[in-house]
Amino acid sequence: MLSERITHILSQAGYIGAATALVFMAMADHADAKPREAKALRGKATATSTDPGEQAQAWLGRAVWRAGACDRQENFQTFRFGDNPQVEVGSGRPGDGEALQVLRVGLSTDGLIEVETRVCAPVGCNQTVERYRRIGANQMQEWHFEGRLPDHVPYVLVRDGQAVDGSGPGRLFNRCPD
Repeated sequence: MLSERITHILSQAGYIGAATALVFMAMADHADAKPREAKALRGKATATSTDPGEQAQAWLGRAVWRAGACDRQENFQTFRFGDNPQVEVGSGRPGDGEALQVLRVGLSTDGLIEVETRVCAPVGCNQTVERYRRIGANQMQEWHFEGRLPDHVPYVLVRDGQAVDGSGPGRLFNRCPD
């Protein structure tokens, strides 16, 4: 069953790397979707900025975001902005994960944090579009997650805060000290 294969892949690999594999596996016969080109992130992220992208960068940055408890066994994301914006994803400690290029960060009109990334693997390059709903000062919920490949329709894993396979809500990420 496809949902069991997806669950197995996600449990064995970094979430973004797994999304790359899933998109290639599931989208072999779909039509056009053009990924975005990389563009530099501008400005200095501050909590008092009026620019939505800078507000999102300030909120995401300077933290380790872990799925679930602040336990080193949990998956994590760390965002770094500047000349070479990246998000590192993995499990364990920061520095041991996989670095992905951040293409864009912003706020949607309904207040969701939007992040677009790109990662390239031997099988090709994958872009992701992710949206997070802020729950509090130190928590966000995965609200939308999709993988994009050139010449394929986007493959959506999470929509409106729920996994599309019916397995439950999008993951909760907590701001953690490590």
